[in-house]
Amino acid sequence: MAEYRWATPVSGDWNTAALWSPAAVPNDPAASVTIDNPTLAPYLVTIAAGEVQTIGSLSMNDNFGRIGSNTAPYNAAILNVSGTLNFAPGSAGSIGGSLQSEIYMI
Repeated sequence: MAEYRWATPVSGDWNTAALWSPAAVPNDPAASVTIDNPTLAPYLVTIAAGEVQTIGSLSMNDNFGRIGSNTAPYNAAILNVSGTLNFAPGSAGSIGGSLQSEIYMI
């Protein structure tokens, strides 16, 4: 399974390869995607209107002890989906991470 991690704690468009590690847009049915917040600065990752991304799994705010997402003021990564986020056919289609993670579907 291909693994992708949001590379920096700044807001940006999912479709910008330079914001991911490795520097490629995770649009792969086998992609395991991690969006996490190693700092106390909140940031927003956006799948813009008209964009369609397909992945296998998504984890948010889970690898750094969830410090930013489980205590007020809930400084954590946020996913804003104005376009389309698909989970690949046959994948678990799982979303893991902190209970305080925010995902907006617009």
